[in-house]
Amino acid sequence: MAGENQKGVGTLGSIALLVMSMTGPGLPMIPPLYQQAGWLAPTVVLLVIAYLSGVASLFICEVLSSIRGNEKFQAQIEFTTVAQLLLGKRYHYFFQIILYIALQAVIIASIVISAQTMDNLIITLFKGTCGLNIYPGGWVCVGQGNSSTASPFNEDDYFIFTFGFLLTMAMVMPLGFFDLVDNMGVMITSLLIMTVVTIQWVVAFCQEGLVTERLPVTGPSSGMVMGIIIFNFSYVTTVPTWVNSINPDVCIHSCITWSIIITALIYILLGVFGAMAFPMTMSDNVLTLLANESTVASKVTTYLFPIAALISSIPVFVIVIRCNLLRGDLCGKRWATFWSNILPWIICIPLMNKDWMNTIQNWISLFFQSSTNYIIPFVLYFVSRKFQGSVIEEDSTEKVPEEPTDVTMHHLEESAIRGRTSEIRRVSRISRQSAIYSSTPRSILRSPLSPRSQLSPRSPRSRYEASPAPPIILEEPPPSLLVVNPPPLPNGTLIPNSPSSQRPPSIQGSLNNALTVPPPIESSPRSTLATTAVGSAQGLGITPSSQNKEEDQSPRGSLWINSNLSLRNPPIASSVIVDGGSDVKNHSDIKVSIQCEQQEEQQVIGEDRVYFMAFKPRPWLNPFFVAVIACSLLTIGVIFMVIYNITMAALGNDMLS
Repeated sequence: MAGENQKGVGTLGSIALLVMSMTGPGLPMIPPLYQQAGWLAPTVVLLVIAYLSGVASLFICEVLSSIRGNEKFQAQIEFTTVAQLLLGKRYHYFFQIILYIALQAVIIASIVISAQTMDNLIITLFKGTCGLNIYPGGWVCVGQGNSSTASPFNEDDYFIFTFGFLLTMAMVMPLGFFDLVDNMGVMITSLLIMTVVTIQWVVAFCQEGLVTERLPVTGPSSGMVMGIIIFNFSYVTTVPTWVNSINPDVCIHSCITWSIIITALIYILLGVFGAMAFPMTMSDNVLTLLANESTVASKVTTYLFPIAALISSIPVFVIVIRCNLLRGDLCGKRWATFWSNILPWIICIPLMNKDWMNTIQNWISLFFQSSTNYIIPFVLYFVSRKFQGSVIEEDSTEKVPEEPTDVTMHHLEESAIRGRTSEIRRVSRISRQSAIYSSTPRSILRSPLSPRSQLSPRSPRSRYEASPAPPIILEEPPPSLLVVNPPPLPNGTLIPNSPSSQRPPSIQGSLNNALTVPPPIESSPRSTLATTAVGSAQGLGITPSSQNKEEDQSPRGSLWINSNLSLRNPPIASSVIVDGGSDVKNHSDIKVSIQCEQQEEQQVIGEDRVYFMAFKPRPWLNPFFVAVIACSLLTIGVIFMVIYNITMAALGNDMLS
């Protein structure tokens, strides 16, 4: 497989990447938040959001790995790619837009704060810095103490660039043209620098003097708590790009857990000690306060912070945007580079010397960061339990094979059998079987032991012409081919209104190879009762059919609910429900035969289908319940904060400014 010989991201690099993605431009705003909102609300919200962000990250990894052909993330499926696969192409542009806005907000905020800090560094070293003014025009040079804001320039001026902006661009922009693996050296170095910066800042806060009265239990500015903390933990969208680059021996659970613990400790330490050290308002920036300190160590670490935390995290989000644009087939490589790595610098021009970052961060995080990082991953997890995606492997007989990681998504239309791809052309992925399935539900119930999906035209075993790219196929699991042979009447006829009696003759032979349950023998005391084959009690869930109510013949109403309440892909058990509610296992008179590729499926389960799981299955833990609770808490919290802040802004008390 291509890519096996390429080096990937290791454990240390993974932790460094995740920590630096969490400690972004919102970190300097944590001490003012603790002082103005009190220590209770920020600490509780921080711990809850940190845990839920980890849960969301694990679930999005499980969604990616549950796609056949991507069990070990070898197909390099991105965040918007799996969203398009599971939710349809009509939502693709919507997800691309909100993901783009969410990530660009972090990039722009990081660039602005880094440029302002670099200007202050230039002033410290050379006693002044300059910028090219748009209006009234010309060069403007400032020195120490010319401005009380984070930027040394006048807030009413607009600049094309400043020296600090150019220095930041020279350090950051080249890194955005590389891949994550190429940036690992920068990430590990940044993590070490960030550790030193955190320790020195805590020491500087203690030297300044800690006043406990500055850190109340609760405060008046609690409206910003949710927005700032959500903004800081907006790393979930980078997880798919990260797992596509890791080495096979990297433990995803350990990396995410340790990254969250390290980041939470950094936030709490800086928030508590920083709030007690300086009197601050919500518009203050701890970088500006520390830069005015007389100690050399404080000044040095203040200027190291944008290099360690901000400049190193910008390339990560740039790479994520570029990968999603390319994998979504929205543009070519040049345009993807422009939208991800050039446009943010243009947008930063009017924001270079403004103190708008608090307002921008909070409103964008409430509407875009919250949805892309905390709601959409759970939605994808819920949908992935109903649909099965597959990556069709590349045909090795092609003269010029494409990249094995190229993916074409096929989605089944609701009103037709024809499928559609992410490209302009249309492909009918089950046209070969339309004669058989035209009068029946469309596909077979998916399970680890069910027959594999129909042969792709790219398969070596297919006699049809190969398609241009290896597709991901989306399967909907109606129980159409789970067939039950009803007990015959004494004269050998079938029970009226039974599925077998209503089945068209043209598909009789095709359905005989499906999962069948022979009728009970006449000597059985239950020979006169109708039987229904069902999956295991863990969730295959097919209810008994009724001979009196025709609508009870189909288990579609309960199938999806039961399967969602179960662990993913439970093994099929030889279980039979008999009228009267009794569940008889291993019945001596009933044999369940699976005649379609049974040996091949067992090999797939043992090797290819060993996919990542967010939580280890336990009798007392259902991952579906965890996802429902986590998604509900985050959704309720986000909706409450949006309503609260809009109401306060309408009353003239904008909590986010």
